[in-house]
Amino acid sequence: MTKQSQGSNQNTIKQDNLALVLNTIRLHGPISRVQISEKVKLRTSTVTNLTRELLEVGLIEESGTTVSKAGRRRVFLRLVADAYYVIGIELSRNFVRCLLTDLGGNIIHQNQRAIKPNRTVLIDSLWETVDECIHESHKRGKMVIGLGIGIPGPLDAASGVIKSPPNFAGLDEFPLKAICEERYGIPTAIDDDARTAAMGEAWFGAGKNRTDLVYLSVGTGVGAGVIIGGRIYRGKHQLAGQIGHIAVDLKGERCACGNTGCLELYLSIPGLAKSIFGTIPTDTKAALMNLNKKDEHFDKAFAQALDYLEWAVASLINLYDPELLIIGGQLIALWPELVTEVTERVSRRGFASQNCVEICASPLSDDASALGGVALVLDKYFSDPISLLSLEDRKDVHSAQ
Repeated sequence: MTKQSQGSNQNTIKQDNLALVLNTIRLHGPISRVQISEKVKLRTSTVTNLTRELLEVGLIEESGTTVSKAGRRRVFLRLVADAYYVIGIELSRNFVRCLLTDLGGNIIHQNQRAIKPNRTVLIDSLWETVDECIHESHKRGKMVIGLGIGIPGPLDAASGVIKSPPNFAGLDEFPLKAICEERYGIPTAIDDDARTAAMGEAWFGAGKNRTDLVYLSVGTGVGAGVIIGGRIYRGKHQLAGQIGHIAVDLKGERCACGNTGCLELYLSIPGLAKSIFGTIPTDTKAALMNLNKKDEHFDKAFAQALDYLEWAVASLINLYDPELLIIGGQLIALWPELVTEVTERVSRRGFASQNCVEICASPLSDDASALGGVALVLDKYFSDPISLLSLEDRKDVHSAQ
């Protein structure tokens, strides 16, 4: 996920070249120094010096050998995934999901709490889930190097301040990043939950080794995460991807965002339930789940979901022209056949680009956004491995706590 694709042997910037080598090992390991050199266009001697430093601090390790055709012994290198741990979190309007992972995104521990969408309950549940993961990391003698959080926007990702998310009481101008860092003393990254899901897919899911993708999230809300050139695209005012609040019915109902006839009113789980039952049930997901597929209510809900999902997918393809479009969220977990149906529909549309874009369901499913929180943290460190190297000075002290 680093911007750089080739290294520079003259005027070398150590940070960029370390990042390039470390990410190559992460993505392609076990891999030899010669193979790394060929991939990143750096001299083998430069790669040897960089990998020596990474070996010394335990971020990579030797893993097997082979003999080349010329009779030279080559040693393979791979990432030491359990060198450090990371905590990834999804803060939904009705639950907090927390994952403790290693540097490879492998889940070590997980927990989840049901919540009500208000600040007091959310924060109490957040502390409970994070405390549990940190306790688990201490039991294993591992250092947690960051927290990554996905939460419904709008928000300011740089400052970590939540900006009046619709249907999420008490979070207006809420400095979530600051209060997490004050409580735990651990660097914290925050972004829109659809964007973190896109990051999760790019690092650990269907989007690995893809540079341009869109993740469409359909659940209690509707949103999209956009990755262009391997980086999250947020837009000038950090509103890119807010497809759930584009009007699809100019004479429709007023949305909580202040707009009229938003897509989220018709495609989200609460919106579909209201269309079917005339009101929003207490447990909207259960109400849809319990629909009999032979029931006319199911037919109506599925048809509505498919129509609006087709509009959303086609619109995102036209807007961003991605290599890959991934569809996920609670509605897709409930009705996975929607993805097959919408793929067939979109393929019959007019623009040639819509026939070229690969469409798939999220393989990460419920973990996508929380794993994206992990990816937010890793993206920072793997873009700046020197900051990872400096953690060694604190590692022994932390592990002894």
